[in-house]
Amino acid sequence: MLARCLADVPDDLVGALERYVSLRSGRASALQRVSREMGKNVQLEDPDQVKARNDRMKAAGSTYAERYDWIWGFDVDQA
Repeated sequence: MLARCLADVPDDLVGALERYVSLRSGRASALQRVSREMGKNVQLEDPDQVKARNDRMKAAGSTYAERYDWIWGFDVDQA
C-alpha cells in the first residue's frame, strides 16, 4: 500500500504519506486492538482459565478462525 501511494504521486512525498496514513490507520488500530485482546487470551497462566479458554475455542470450531478472516484474508490489491 505504501508503495502504491508513493507511486501515485512520486513528486509529493508528504501527500503520499498522508494518504497512506489515512488509508491504513483504521485497519492498523483495529489490528492493535485485536492483538491486545488475543494477548490477554493466549497468555493465561491459571490452569482453570486455560481449560475454559480451550473449551470455548473447541466449541466455537471454525467460527473462531473465521472471526479473523478480515486479518488473514486481507487483499491489499482490493483495498
